[in-house]
Amino acid sequence: MGDAHKARQSQKFARLTKNQRSVTATIKNTVINLSNQTLDDGTFSLLQKALNYAVAPRAPPIEEILASIEKAVPALPVEQAEEARHESVRIIKTTATTKTNLTKNEMAALRSLKTTQLTILPADKGNATVMLNSNDYITKMTNLLGDSAYRKLNKDPTESIERKTIKLLKKPHSLRT
Repeated sequence: MGDAHKARQSQKFARLTKNQRSVTATIKNTVINLSNQTLDDGTFSLLQKALNYAVAPRAPPIEEILASIEKAVPALPVEQAEEARHESVRIIKTTATTKTNLTKNEMAALRSLKTTQLTILPADKGNATVMLNSNDYITKMTNLLGDSAYRKLNKDPTESIERKTIKLLKKPHSLRT
């Protein structure tokens, strides 16, 4: 039984590895460049990280942290509020600076992309990032919205739809079927 089981598992593994697409082909399809700008290695690498990639900040947002603490401490007794302030200052002072999670080329590409007239969006389908000229994007959106299938509504229908949905949900189950 053991040898037959091993043979069956080996065959399954062989079929899986034979049918797998190459990883490099998948990676190359994650960035779709529809703009007239050529992508250097740094820009391509940066865009490959996808749009939800969090760039490590150069320094912690100290002002935001302290403002949040000051917003919360009035609810505490005076002694605890002072203790919280001192503890937070101690933690901020002892916190090590974060290392960047981008290469020098990627950082340069990020700075360069901020100054270009490009629109970078997630693709409708698949896990890809699309880069196109902003003028082309605006033209495409204007054409889409100019279609007779769309019209401007006089008021937001959300509340009406919510009321109708709640009313339907409250009906007895026998009436819904």
